[in-house]
Amino acid sequence: MKKLLKYVLILLGIFLVMVLFVAGCFWISSEQKIRQAKEDGEKYSKICDTVSIITEQPKIQFSGFRQKEIRQLHFKILRNGEFIRDTLVKTQFSYISDDSTYFSTHIPYPVFLKKDTIVVSTVGGLYYYISGYHHYAYLHYGMMGYLGGHDCRFSEDCIINNAPSVGTLLKNDGWLHPEKDRFKQMIAPQTPAFDSISKAAAISYEKAQEIFDQNRANKHLFSRSTYRIEIGEEGSFYVFGEENENNRNQVDLIKINTQTGEYKREKR
Repeated sequence: MKKLLKYVLILLGIFLVMVLFVAGCFWISSEQKIRQAKEDGEKYSKICDTVSIITEQPKIQFSGFRQKEIRQLHFKILRNGEFIRDTLVKTQFSYISDDSTYFSTHIPYPVFLKKDTIVVSTVGGLYYYISGYHHYAYLHYGMMGYLGGHDCRFSEDCIINNAPSVGTLLKNDGWLHPEKDRFKQMIAPQTPAFDSISKAAAISYEKAQEIFDQNRANKHLFSRSTYRIEIGEEGSFYVFGEENENNRNQVDLIKINTQTGEYKREKR
């Protein structure tokens, strides 16, 4: 009986060793595939992004607009500092949200250079500079992880008015004076740069919030959103949005100077 128990324990030990060996091999293989996928993703994306032209007619979305404000759009191609195309479009939207605050269409140019900037302006005089389109490597995966191989695909991630975007043109991010606004630095909230500027400024972010609250249109009807810090020729400003809870399209832009606390309201 003792010998039988001994053999059972030995067999069980061998089985556990084999299980651990297989699991170890699987883990090592998985780690190697993860590392290889990361290396291949970076390598092949650089190769894919050598394509110099865009032929996909990127989709762009509009948020915060009334439909009549974007029913007609003005498109231009900015290349090497000069406008080479000028197109006025009566917009045909491919998608309109149920609450009519979100619209989707496509850039009207079937071909343009990757280095080009697409400029879109609305009838209300808001300007959007779109650039940074690129291609990337879409890696092939299976049930066991990375299989090797890739496809080159187009990414609709881009830069709109100096800020990273997924192709959405926000009404309150439009430029009124692009000749000056193009050179502004935009600092997103909840970032180390935002916190550093607030800490060094004469008017802290907390103080700016107090100034905002003191000048609110209606404390019960309007809500506050923090958009960014803007740094330009005229100085640096905290930028807030004051949104009408009963009308999402009614949002005022509130700018508070980081040094003086001066309060400005822009209606969009």
